[in-house]
Amino acid sequence: MRYLSGLVGLVLSLLLAGCGVAGGAEPMPAALTVDPGSVVIATSSQMLGGANGVPQEGQVAPDFRYTLADGSSVMLSELRGKKVLINFWATWCAPCRLEMPDLQQAHERYGDELVVLGVNLVESPNDIVPFGQEFGITFPLIANRSGDIRDAYAALNIPTTYFVNSDGTIADKHLGVVDLASIEQRLAEMQ
Repeated sequence: MRYLSGLVGLVLSLLLAGCGVAGGAEPMPAALTVDPGSVVIATSSQMLGGANGVPQEGQVAPDFRYTLADGSSVMLSELRGKKVLINFWATWCAPCRLEMPDLQQAHERYGDELVVLGVNLVESPNDIVPFGQEFGITFPLIANRSGDIRDAYAALNIPTTYFVNSDGTIADKHLGVVDLASIEQRLAEMQ
């Protein structure tokens, strides 16, 4: 019985953990050229300033910058005035793959009022591009090879999604798969 209880505990721990974090130290290209109108890749990204613990509802979202393949840079704080969904994911994460079509639908349906950002955990842009093409993703997929954005947002298990109000404060954090209906519900509740 003790063996069975230990085995059940192990299985539950694995299921609750979702997808863990893996990675390597492959150099990242400064820019990656992708066909216009297809996958939008940010080949570099970094946290701006330090983060103090796990971001909580009502706190200002930790700021970061990402640089797109065309060389333009965007800071999260520059997106104030719009609601933002920040999704932490990886190409090898089965639950992440499951939610990608719903994230894309939200991007297409609410693009004027919602910015969707997909922060990849430590994979190279060369791994991210085929994934984005497979799912027809047109919102920015952000390579974060150093993992500093993941760390600042305490996104140790993926998928993890943060909803950021138009004033830049955290509205909600969701662990696990999000679907279009739950995204729409949160959008209706956000400022």
